Amino acid sequence: DGYFTKYAIPHNSIPDNLTVDAKGAVWFLASNKNSLYRVDSKTFSLKGYPIPTDNGNPKSLSVDQNGHIWFVESIANKIGKFIPEQEAFYEYELLTQFANPGKISIDKHGKIWFVEVTANRIGMFSPEQKRFDEAIIPTPSSSPVALVNDDNGNVWFLEYKGNKVGMFNPKTAMFHE
Repeated sequence: DGYFTKYAIPHNSIPDNLTVDAKGAVWFLASNKNSLYRVDSKTFSLKGYPIPTDNGNPKSLSVDQNGHIWFVESIANKIGKFIPEQEAFYEYELLTQFANPGKISIDKHGKIWFVEVTANRIGMFSPEQKRFDEAIIPTPSSSPVALVNDDNGNVWFLEYKGNKVGMFNPKTAMFHE
């Protein structure tokens, strides 16, 4: 209609990361408030959901095929899942301590992939098995910062300090940089 709509969010929130689910709801995080927020695209109402672990520093959002919202908690060293219909959070502790999880992505099989910035790894969580797997990136101290899955099952990532683009093939467990 040519007009902008302004949404009031909690005072001093710093909104970050944004995704839209299959129903059109807009989701975002405010890490300084340790909360996940939902904007209903039909009613324009805003609702916040405090993340259970205090000061987890939530980052990066992705929506799975079931409409569940996934994110990482970089300081808490966890990945989290929010089920909107239940308004319930589930959190999963990473295998490696102080891994500093970052960017998250979901493959076509529903596996949750993420970078482990300080651990120099690619992590994967299988929701069905409630199991983590990790792969160490060949370039030491490369600081992986971004990650995406392609249609062939490969995991692409950026190595900030390694100054490289990397690809991990889960079937062969091989890296290419």
